Amino acid sequence: MKKSYEIKFPARNYTTAAGEEKTFWAEHGTLFVECPEGTDLQKFTFKVKMDSMPISKEYDGWFRCYEKKPREERQGESRPGEYEEIKF
Repeated sequence: MKKSYEIKFPARNYTTAAGEEKTFWAEHGTLFVECPEGTDLQKFTFKVKMDSMPISKEYDGWFRCYEKKPREERQGESRPGEYEEIKF
């Protein structure tokens, strides 16, 4: 079994045009979890790939990890390394 998780930090709060309060989560890396089939928790391998670190004064040393969403669910979100095709 292999899974990957986004490593995020709540960078700032903002208000939408509709007046709704939201949090912008900045992505700083990826957590990879690997486990051979049929093994116990002691055989899990965790790997962390950090792409950046927050410099915010609110950063307290803690990140949160969220399971990566399929591409269809991420529409409208910009991702590092992904570019939209520009038509001329």
